[in-house]
Amino acid sequence: RTSAQHMNRIVERLLTLARLDAGVDVVRSQQVDVGHLAEECAAAVRPLAEARGLRLRVQHDPTLPASTDPDKLREVLMNLLHNAIQ
Repeated sequence: RTSAQHMNRIVERLLTLARLDAGVDVVRSQQVDVGHLAEECAAAVRPLAEARGLRLRVQHDPTLPASTDPDKLREVLMNLLHNAIQ
């Protein structure tokens, strides 16, 4: 299961890069609560971090809005967290 999840992440990253290179990926900019999004991402990878003996905490300004594409930001944060854990 872990290997399948890892392969899925790799394929998703490659597809994202291909869409960006082709210019078909559209950015949907909107107001995003960055702290809340970071908490969601951390919660998703926390079991993986703990399995490796790591503690994952998110410290953020609760009033940190941004105008960005939440899906793209989530993808960036998840990639950064996975890379940091590995």
